[in-house]
Amino acid sequence: PDVQIEADSMVQVLINLIQNAIDAIGDRGNIYISTESMDTAGESCIQIRIRDEGGGIREEDLENIFSPGFSTKPQGTGLGLAIVEKILMEHGGRILCESKPGSGTEFIMEVPVKTERDYRDGKDSSGR
Repeated sequence: PDVQIEADSMVQVLINLIQNAIDAIGDRGNIYISTESMDTAGESCIQIRIRDEGGGIREEDLENIFSPGFSTKPQGTGLGLAIVEKILMEHGGRILCESKPGSGTEFIMEVPVKTERDYRDGKDSSGR
């Protein structure tokens, strides 16, 4: 189904998350990407999951990963995940993270499906 997010914004979200997964696995491991149409809290959405087999995120760092300026990478600016969260929230979506050190990380995004009302209101795919 159609979703309520700009294509360029979604590309940026996916690039940021996939690049983080690539960095996490280094030269070994896998990255898994899946999508599913579902209902959450009575609203239809598309769920996108990006999971890596990297080293995972320390529990004490999980609460800060979406904070601007927070990074565990020496070369990181700490803006990638903050930008991802901001884009998704601006489009009525959300992002969650599940991770355990040594077991990898999974980011779960939920993006609203465009409704019949949105079409009648003349909104484009970004919800405008």
